Amino acid sequence: MQFLQAPSSWLARELHITWALLRDNATAHLGNAAACLTARLVAPPLAPIQYLEILPPFALATIAFAYVFDIANQITSIEEDAINKPFRPIPAGLLTKEEASRRWFLSWSLPAIAVLCISGCDAAVYLVIWQVWVALHYAWPRFNHWFMRNAFTAVGVTIQLKLLDAVISHAVPTIQMVSHLDILLFLWFALTIHVQEFHDVEGDRQQKRQTLPLILPPKAVDLLRAGTGFLIITEACVSLVVRISLLLHTPSLLRISTGVVHLVLATILATRLVVSSSKEMDRVTYHYYYFLATYTMVFFHA
Repeated sequence: MQFLQAPSSWLARELHITWALLRDNATAHLGNAAACLTARLVAPPLAPIQYLEILPPFALATIAFAYVFDIANQITSIEEDAINKPFRPIPAGLLTKEEASRRWFLSWSLPAIAVLCISGCDAAVYLVIWQVWVALHYAWPRFNHWFMRNAFTAVGVTIQLKLLDAVISHAVPTIQMVSHLDILLFLWFALTIHVQEFHDVEGDRQQKRQTLPLILPPKAVDLLRAGTGFLIITEACVSLVVRISLLLHTPSLLRISTGVVHLVLATILATRLVVSSSKEMDRVTYHYYYFLATYTMVFFHA
């Protein structure tokens, strides 16, 4: 059995490195995918075999999308990661820059071919569009403006949803896709994604990145936190009021309950933004409360 030890050891190392690469943004990439899949499949009843037809290509597209970003982001942010995220594989010594560069090439070529063969041309095109969008921000010309940082995430989420919609449609052509979730998430991320910048200030300053917490004076940053919190609570309140308004059909108890949960999480998120006292608190706010508020919003509007 010794001849199996080398391949199994190599596979274990690769899986360990892959998870180390993807885990920091797993909440965003995997959460967006799960929310998309759940929201798309809430209405139409599907046979069990149809779920089996959707899940494997959906998982492939989700991992490919995440890898495209994370490998480019981490190769071009080694100095920043040494300060902000020393657990990532390159600063932690799990991966050299040369090994990461090879993975960059492979992850931007082989998965696109696999997606083309499994999920069709539309899905492959969206994956390539994502590669171009990432390259513009992390390879060349590497836009360095706070507006483009917000636009990067908003456009990226839209591309991800279009990619996953193409995968689902190819697997089960009878599913009808709706566009209001794409628009909603685009606006949400465009107006609030700077929440991610508050816990990365030191690394961003080291890399001379133009983020809102760095270019604004301290009092303006406090106003930014308060204004973002107010916007988040306003969205949750208005959405809930509109949903239960007499002008609309009587909503279900489950939907109203989801709206209430979203409002509670939005309130917690906004409060944490305003009263934050540490980098760690900002990190938890972004990685957990921000995405919990985001995903309950998606389910509420699905």
